[in-house]
Amino acid sequence: MSFTYASDWLKRPSSLVAARLCDVFPNGESALITRGVLNLTHLRGHSSGDIQPLQPNESYRAQLRLDSTAYTVAAGHKIRLALSSVHWPFVWPSPQASSLFIKTGSQSKLLLPIRVFCDDVRKKDSKLQLQEIESLMEYKHEILPVEWRRKPKRERTLETCQLSDEYKLSFTTDSGCFHLKDTNRIYENVRKEMFTIKEGDPTTAKVTMQGDITLKKEDQIAELGGSGHERWEARVQALSEMWCDEQFFYVKSQLTAWHNSEECFDRTWTKKIERFYV
Repeated sequence: MSFTYASDWLKRPSSLVAARLCDVFPNGESALITRGVLNLTHLRGHSSGDIQPLQPNESYRAQLRLDSTAYTVAAGHKIRLALSSVHWPFVWPSPQASSLFIKTGSQSKLLLPIRVFCDDVRKKDSKLQLQEIESLMEYKHEILPVEWRRKPKRERTLETCQLSDEYKLSFTTDSGCFHLKDTNRIYENVRKEMFTIKEGDPTTAKVTMQGDITLKKEDQIAELGGSGHERWEARVQALSEMWCDEQFFYVKSQLTAWHNSEECFDRTWTKKIERFYV
């Protein structure tokens, strides 16, 4: 898509535009077809010499390429193009809240490819067979016997605080807990992601990610004295956080390990990164 826009009268040196192309069903529901994001300070290129701050009340011409995809819009459906200057948490927001004024008519346009059907194309399509994709979360093996102690699951929650205007989006991916019978090992893995931001304040954006992996051996006869077997457990937790102000990004990562519930390793890394119109 190509479009002409004007920056707002406030001095906002950086901004972005996010485009989402949607299929709107007759009942009002919609499905995302594709999307694209452009940092508007990168109109000339992505090298440090090409990046230029935006000037207030100036008009710019930009081109935004949407992600490639294959999609069929059914008859009676509508196509919707949604534009915004924020697309959190898909992309980190600009340092300051900004407004863009899109000039419509001949100054902006959306170009979509159309697949032309003919007899040759229909013959090729008829030979295509779509295979059902099994869940990647559930561990399967043709030879090794597996016993599930806890089935995999995913959760997604959105919390809104009306007093502080804070939004918290959380994802939990529980890969489950399974027992590898041939080696008598138990494996479990849980990952959590949390994205928070306050309405109207992009500097409150924060990401927290935590991953826990546990590998242990539990022999029923290990409790018997002199059996020659040992029960052991190894656990690793990785915790990473990222937040910002108008000038910098801040990253903090911590890695902790336990052996038989006793902490044996703990290290923390921190980094401060200049934003440079991001």
